Amino acid sequence: MTATTTTSAYHLPHWRGTYRSHNRNTRKVTTVSPKPAQPAPTPTPEPAPTPEPGATAPAATEYDWSELAAPVAMPNKVNVPNTHVDVIGTIPEPIRQRAESSLIVNTARVAKKASSTAKRSRIDYHWSVQPVATKEMGAKFVALLTKYAKHRPSDVDVPHAGPDSPKGQVTARTGEPAHYVTPEGGIPEPASPTAEGAWLGVRYSVRPFEQRKDTARMPNPV
Repeated sequence: MTATTTTSAYHLPHWRGTYRSHNRNTRKVTTVSPKPAQPAPTPTPEPAPTPEPGATAPAATEYDWSELAAPVAMPNKVNVPNTHVDVIGTIPEPIRQRAESSLIVNTARVAKKASSTAKRSRIDYHWSVQPVATKEMGAKFVALLTKYAKHRPSDVDVPHAGPDSPKGQVTARTGEPAHYVTPEGGIPEPASPTAEGAWLGVRYSVRPFEQRKDTARMPNPV
């Protein structure tokens, strides 16, 4: 008797069909790179039109130079005309008088310097200190004194002017309102507002007109 071998479902393979690898590392991935953008074609310039035979270029503009107007002379520097201001009629007389008194002294000192033989002589300008009641009054004094010096007239007789004083515009140098004391020597000295005998004043000096080149070597006012 032949034995019959029976295959149980338990011993059958658990898969059917085509074999597939379970190893993921064997899968090949192909990456497709995009194609680079192609530049736009450069348009071909159109050829310049060929001039017709016998054509000529436009003639350049011709001028009749014999009719050229004569040149007008002009100075190297154009001076702006000064605006006329009636400072004699608008500036209080006490301020004008102080300005002219200071100008007389400094005019003499300028003349003395002109006759000096020193190589780098300097002008020892005279300074005065005007007592004022408040700082606002001192600022107003400075503004009026400066205005008078700038618009001092040159075509009329100036009251209180000295015989050797210059005509026209002069220079006014001033300081800020500050406190001073008067020692025994009589020359004012800067002081603290709380110092004994301190008083409020404005320092000023009026002298002949100074240009920038003249003030380059001037000492600091004292």
